[in-house]
Amino acid sequence: MSTPTKYIAYVDETGTNVLDTSTNGESNLFICTAVLVKESDNEKLSNVLLDMSKRLCGGAEIKSSRIGKNHDRRLRFLQEVKDLDFSYYALIINKDLIFRESGLQHKKSYYKYINRMLYERVSSEFSSLHVIADTIGGQDYMASYEGYLKGKMLNLMSSFTHDFGDSAETPLLQLADLITGTLGYCFIDTKKGSHSEQFRKILRPKELHIEAWPIRRRERGESGICGQDDALLDSVRNRAIDFVEDNKTAGDEFCRMQSAVVQKLLFHQFFDCDSKDSLSASQLRSHLENLGFDKPKEPTFRSKIIGKIRDAGIVLSGKSKGYRLASSEQDIHAYLEHNRSIIEPMLGRLRSAQSVIKADVGTDVDILDSHEFQILKSLVECYSDTFLELSTEKVTPEEEPSSST
Repeated sequence: MSTPTKYIAYVDETGTNVLDTSTNGESNLFICTAVLVKESDNEKLSNVLLDMSKRLCGGAEIKSSRIGKNHDRRLRFLQEVKDLDFSYYALIINKDLIFRESGLQHKKSYYKYINRMLYERVSSEFSSLHVIADTIGGQDYMASYEGYLKGKMLNLMSSFTHDFGDSAETPLLQLADLITGTLGYCFIDTKKGSHSEQFRKILRPKELHIEAWPIRRRERGESGICGQDDALLDSVRNRAIDFVEDNKTAGDEFCRMQSAVVQKLLFHQFFDCDSKDSLSASQLRSHLENLGFDKPKEPTFRSKIIGKIRDAGIVLSGKSKGYRLASSEQDIHAYLEHNRSIIEPMLGRLRSAQSVIKADVGTDVDILDSHEFQILKSLVECYSDTFLELSTEKVTPEEEPSSST
């Protein structure tokens, strides 16, 4: 049996624990990121970052806050690190969805809970993990934090260790700071802009997983926008959230894969800059592989994952370009048109086969008469009758062909 690859997770965060975001300048988002590297690559990557620090900032610590709103300079840093051998896992916490009177109103409880949530998710993907987090609070707090983690994490995995580090002396914590700060410029309302999509495009290949928590359920019409699309949006979001929760810890691996795909589609649709684009089967299969699943072959992905998601009532608007959650009348129409383009020709071919056999053998021979084909027979008859009805409808003056046709 091979020895599991050891990984180090460098953890950093941006935002505060303040739950009252009505305070001037207080963002509703808190972003916590774990940058993951193989232990065997740790020294090499650290040296690369030290060299980058010398070239780009005179040997000073690489800090997102120093780059700030200089988006061209941030792009230069991101271009420098995009080919390095690391990945990251991020949690985006929407503090507006946390009950203000909960235990998370207390700073120590907040940081312990959020970081533990991140560690649980990351540790589920790696059998041997050492976490190094940027220092927070004083020595007493960090000591109590270590004790808290030992009590909570021991049963989750066989090899989990945790330390605090000083970012000034730990180049890979500086990388975690750069990634976390850049995600802030992708998702925080006051920092988002035309630059956001370009940042996400560079970071996405390094993304092991990114998750928004908690995901908000919406009541119909809550947004204040009237119309069918709004009701569809609420329905799709709520049904997808329920599906993710119901299946993410299922015993069946395919159910967990289905949950991961829906969660990815949810995040993409409601948080990503390019949310109007679909995610291809290849992208979703690679996402499952990044999460530690065996990468499913495309036929298996379509039948065991996409097919089962649709069976559960999750409407996916699937085109040649990929998949997205159907959340508008246009999406639903695309979904129906896709199915119509497949189903109607199949029914037409069955009708033709039925007619040809009757013509050749006799009208008393119906290939669809067998008990197991009764549903098909009913569908073919309905299709044939409806086709005839539509084809023989009286044409309105507006529909009459012109002399030029």
